[in-house]
Amino acid sequence: SDFLITEVRVQQLPRISYLMTVWMRTQVLMLAALGSTLALTPAEWVAGTGLGINLGNTLDAPTEGSWAKPAKEVYFDWYKAAGFTSVRVPVRWDAHTLTVPPYTVNASFLDRVEQVVDWSIARGLYTLVNTHHDDWLDGSTDTAAFEAELPRLTAIWSQVAARFSPKSDLLAFEIYNEPHYNMTTAWLNAMNSAVLPVLRATNPTRNILLGGLKFMNPTWIASHPDDMVFPSNDTHLLLEVLSRTPRARTKPIARRSRTASSPEAQHTRAL
Repeated sequence: SDFLITEVRVQQLPRISYLMTVWMRTQVLMLAALGSTLALTPAEWVAGTGLGINLGNTLDAPTEGSWAKPAKEVYFDWYKAAGFTSVRVPVRWDAHTLTVPPYTVNASFLDRVEQVVDWSIARGLYTLVNTHHDDWLDGSTDTAAFEAELPRLTAIWSQVAARFSPKSDLLAFEIYNEPHYNMTTAWLNAMNSAVLPVLRATNPTRNILLGGLKFMNPTWIASHPDDMVFPSNDTHLLLEVLSRTPRARTKPIARRSRTASSPEAQHTRAL
């Protein structure tokens, strides 16, 4: 198979010619601009992501601005000008969601996430929203604790899915980023089985990314090819893997000196 490396994520592509890829991307953008109700297939969505950038340490920080500068609309103009065609928007929902039923997400925070996503989609950028650093779930001490926490995640996704249901198919969801800590295969399948119907209630054809254990490591998938359970009737699911190989090209780089460029320019870096 052929592979496309977007940021440090390895995504499998179908074997299609370069000319077909260019044509398909053009048609996808035209359909998005016209507000077509035609749903992007997983292959079309992956092909369109192209070169991706991560809006990290922003909405996934304990508070926006505590780890990096708050998001600005102009950043997405810079992404577009630099040649990026997709943006991942990691979100940590924990601090903004009630810990007791009905597990309401703070309305102002949800508005802010929507604003950032809208900035991305408005520029024709393929966009991914997820749950990020929400280790209150995979950090559960045992199965009973996991089962007690799972309704909170489904409630979060129910609210997120309802809010974003009218959005372009340029937007995709990632149910849970990098499952690790105490997450087991049984927990993983239980989580996906609980969240998927909630998402499909309001987003029947939106592309949804699922990942395996060990931080979505491809070696886990290779050694456990039959462990993950996928609904047979859902044609808008993608298997996501995370690879930081070769490490010399994907390890974190030192932050640039603040005197080297404007504060805004420091917010982004080519990957």
